[in-house]
Amino acid sequence: MTIPRSTACALHCGACLQAVHSFFFFAYVHDASAQRNYLNFGSDTGGYRGGDRSKELLIRWAQMSAFCPLFENGGNGEHRPWLYDQETTDIYRDFVNAHYELVPYLLSAGTTAYTANVSVMIPNKDPSLLPDSDDWGYRLWTDIFVSPITQNKTQDVTVHFPEGDDWVDWWDGTTTHAGGSNVTLTFALDRFPAFKREGSIIPLDVSVDGSLHGDSRSRGHLTLQISHPLPAGGHTNVYEWKGTGVEAEYSVEQGDSDGSFGLNVVVTAYHKPVVARITGVCAGVETSVHDATLPGAPSVPRTADPFAAGLTGGWTFVAGARELVLVAPAASVQRGTFLRVSGLARC
Repeated sequence: MTIPRSTACALHCGACLQAVHSFFFFAYVHDASAQRNYLNFGSDTGGYRGGDRSKELLIRWAQMSAFCPLFENGGNGEHRPWLYDQETTDIYRDFVNAHYELVPYLLSAGTTAYTANVSVMIPNKDPSLLPDSDDWGYRLWTDIFVSPITQNKTQDVTVHFPEGDDWVDWWDGTTTHAGGSNVTLTFALDRFPAFKREGSIIPLDVSVDGSLHGDSRSRGHLTLQISHPLPAGGHTNVYEWKGTGVEAEYSVEQGDSDGSFGLNVVVTAYHKPVVARITGVCAGVETSVHDATLPGAPSVPRTADPFAAGLTGGWTFVAGARELVLVAPAASVQRGTFLRVSGLARC
């Protein structure tokens, strides 16, 4: 009997790597592991063995680890970020929090990939070609794309975006890059080349202030990040550990000749409150949200703080981020949520 690699090793660690300024071998191990269908894997952040573990190397490695299923820190030499300086500590903490936020996405991706006997991480290039290539990018399952920074003392990176989809900047949520394009971008030390697939629904667990996808008010909620909704709509299955999970989808309804459109967000019955954060849209005075779960249900109120709206739920529009934040009514979450948003515009 042949045991699939994803079954034989559901969690793989590319360990014993040496800390070097150009940690291309680290990226190579990841991409080679993906080609061999290891389900989930990661590496010792900063390298397990000795070497030149500079501040920049530790930070850039931690940033990539945040966008891997396994993020670990350990090995020979100094790995503690707080013993470098305050900037290292702050950046490292931000990316640890980003990794924690991704837990619902990573669990859902791993569960789906396991049944398909494929890897959660999908490299842009055949790993055998990588030593002679500058394309170290990979998809983290279907909806996140990462382009690791593998060189020391550089902030300019040429990103080779996968064909077939457009990609939204992870950090500002507004800038979109065409699939198949090669774009040189600049990333300060506290930023990293990560992108969301346009039209995707990414489930997140947001629980701390300072997050790009909410704040501590989202603790205990399931956050659904809908990036630039597409006319074809979107769907995702959200799995949870020893739980029932949930299905979420959206559909787009074209509006009048003025270019406005409507958006239906549907979530099956769930035991947690749900927050939908929809980017790439604009709301105006004509925008309204209606709880269509039951006939005759009242409109969901527009409020400065939708988390304080109680059982009725609420919504607000953050103009600077071009983001509609919608907290589902508590009662509708228990029986299945169907929220109808009208009067939106693309911006």
